[in-house]
Amino acid sequence: MRLKRNNPLNKVPVAAGTILFFFSSISRAQGPSEDPLQFFESKVRPILAMQCYGCHSSKSKVASGGLRLDSKADFFQGGHSGPPVVPGKPGESKLIQVIEYASDLKMPPQGKLKPEQIETLTRWVRSGAAWPDEAVDPKITAAAEARKKADAAKLNHWAWKGPAKPAVPNPQGVAWAETDIDRFILAKLEEKHLAPVRDADPRTLLRRVYFDLTGLPPTPAQVNSFASDPSRAALEQVVDRLLASPEFGERWGRHWLDVTYFADNLEIGRRIPATEAWRYRDYVIESLNRDKPFTEFIQEQIAGDVLPFETEAERKEHVVATGFLALGPWPLVSSDKEQLKMDVVDLQADMIGKAFLGLTIGCARCHDHKFDPISNKDYYAIGGILASTQTLNGRIDGVFSDVNRTPLPETAAELRNRAKRLEAYTAAVTPLKAQRKTLKAELERLNKLIETSAGEAKSQAQASKAETEKQLGELTKQIDLLEFNRPEPPSAFSVCDAESPADIRINVRGNAHQLGEQVPRSFVKVLMADGPPALSYRESGRLQLAQWIASPKNPLTARVAVNRVWQHLFGSGIVKSVDNFGLRGDLPTDPELLDYLATAFVEDGWSLKKTIRKIVLSHTYRQSSDNDETALQVDPENKLLWRSNRRRLEGETIRDAILAITGSLDRTRGGPTLPVDVPGNVSFAKPAEFKDSATLPPELLKRRTVYLPVLRKSQHRSLDILNLFDFPDVNQITGARSVTTVPTQALYLINSPFLREQSRLLAETTLRTADTDEHRVASLIELIFNRRMHEGEASLALDFIHDYTNQAGSGSAPEPNQARVEAWSRYVHALFASNEFLYLR
Repeated sequence: MRLKRNNPLNKVPVAAGTILFFFSSISRAQGPSEDPLQFFESKVRPILAMQCYGCHSSKSKVASGGLRLDSKADFFQGGHSGPPVVPGKPGESKLIQVIEYASDLKMPPQGKLKPEQIETLTRWVRSGAAWPDEAVDPKITAAAEARKKADAAKLNHWAWKGPAKPAVPNPQGVAWAETDIDRFILAKLEEKHLAPVRDADPRTLLRRVYFDLTGLPPTPAQVNSFASDPSRAALEQVVDRLLASPEFGERWGRHWLDVTYFADNLEIGRRIPATEAWRYRDYVIESLNRDKPFTEFIQEQIAGDVLPFETEAERKEHVVATGFLALGPWPLVSSDKEQLKMDVVDLQADMIGKAFLGLTIGCARCHDHKFDPISNKDYYAIGGILASTQTLNGRIDGVFSDVNRTPLPETAAELRNRAKRLEAYTAAVTPLKAQRKTLKAELERLNKLIETSAGEAKSQAQASKAETEKQLGELTKQIDLLEFNRPEPPSAFSVCDAESPADIRINVRGNAHQLGEQVPRSFVKVLMADGPPALSYRESGRLQLAQWIASPKNPLTARVAVNRVWQHLFGSGIVKSVDNFGLRGDLPTDPELLDYLATAFVEDGWSLKKTIRKIVLSHTYRQSSDNDETALQVDPENKLLWRSNRRRLEGETIRDAILAITGSLDRTRGGPTLPVDVPGNVSFAKPAEFKDSATLPPELLKRRTVYLPVLRKSQHRSLDILNLFDFPDVNQITGARSVTTVPTQALYLINSPFLREQSRLLAETTLRTADTDEHRVASLIELIFNRRMHEGEASLALDFIHDYTNQAGSGSAPEPNQARVEAWSRYVHALFASNEFLYLR
């Protein structure tokens, strides 16, 4: 990209250190992603086992084509046609060509793989075709001995041992260490002869606190108030107010939704509207705002339908909570219902394991876990609980499986409201149905006329028929839309116990039709401090599973929860692999601090807000992001937290902040936001589908992003900012998002209609409300950067605005006033697109 020499954009003034369009840093940051070996074990190996091993394994009588796929060495050596994959290049890989039926050889010969299986294998090859190392010969004594030692090491892993409250260190820098958290951090720094950097200035700190706790920026008045009194008491008041605000749940609710499969549509290949999914999202936000004990939060999501309740409102809340298990990327079109059922179980087990325990339970589906002491039997012990749970129930249009739904109780007011809406629906649909009946009768008449007439009369009848069919089609769409949105009693996507809960048998190689021994329903053996549970044959066991996960005796639950909190506040967890505390995960940078936080979390009644408050009020959190060359050499990744990490805002936070700054943000909370009632948004093929070309109403687009539709595949085209700024794949569990820096982000920031519109709106407001140009620049910098204007910034900004106004106002360009507004809009746009706005320091 080359800017013209005289283009005033060359002179865009931005703060020192800001890189406006950051083309110079086109690189991918080291962001967290799914472990490649874990992805192979949980996704790739099961496909190879089920679809290929019959003809291409060491157990098959003759390996077809000389190709064996059940060991790493044989796989990469290949068969008669050479290696089956070129790592990183699926287009050049024979394996991908044959499964896509893109060559003369088509595999498997009995029928093409499902699209999602092809995508999984393609993704695996594209990412480098990772495959765990294997022993050359398992019968060799040395290898067996090594495995024995490895198994012993597995059982001694730190994460299987319950957290014990550690002694708080007594570092030398007593004055700096204001809290126990600071003492742990400072003790580790002093071991390396390091010291913390200076504190962040009050304005920077307040901006950080607001974004971390609410996802929205402070106002200039709030910044100035804190800057005038940045005492600890004042900070405590700010933190307490933000924790009590409804925006807290909206911010931290989105964090939780990242570790679920929540979306507003069903099915992975289609966009079948999940019209009631919003209830689970609102449950999460409300639970966090009420600071519901995390143990209750766990139990309600896993077993809410079988929990005791005192009121109908409480029962409703519990049922809605089980949307955690009900809403997922289920392949609803599968004709193999037994395999579908076990695929759903697999995804649920994987989500429960990662979200609550930081364990990759799903890797044990086909065999004992390669790295952690989770056996194949452990997997099917939990699988039996989930298989005894009804997630799918009934059909959509007789073809697709449907997700289980539970009717919800209605209050008297809700009943009256629905009666009114039903009356309006009837008044609207009745005349349309009468009109449709008339048109159908007319169509029958015209068909008979066409059969019995000839010449001009027949031509006229055919033309009339075409027009009538057009009118009938448009009318049918209107009726279909009204009927799709017919006021029905409320319901929630939920789960319930199956009619006949039962233990299940091991699915050999993950195949639901190749059954091994039966496994009693239970939990992960290595984590069971009190031995196996006693489960009744009348119940699934989900309640006992939830109670086991929520028990203080479980060594993982509290650690995983506080580690997620730490990661959201510092940019990296004490255990960096926040979804994997197993042997393949990262070791904690400070095990004692992690256990301190976990035990304090339990002592504080499993309160997330108290944990967050404790961390935010620490001196560690208040550090600046300044560099220190000595510390950088010793600890380049800042694992010891000698400074604050610079963190880019998430896509939805960038969007929400811009709307808040311009005064456009609609703070309406909760409720349905999938606009299926808008004509043209829903296709009424079988089944009804939210269309890719659907429009989101302008008023809806002013709401916080957490309330906008979340779709499987990519997000809605009106929300490209999410697709470009690393919004997670909702078909995956994403405890820590990737953070990328790519050219398309810069191009979006330059050309986005959303940024251009909001920049113009703020420019027009500033021109009306500020009395001088210098005050206007100062006002914009305070609004967008939350700081005071630096010396020289006003002259730089006004030079740019003056040059742009003159250039835009010359010749046949707009009127001078329009050129002035455009110049200020470009200046505001530059501030919004700058790193100083996009990053927390």
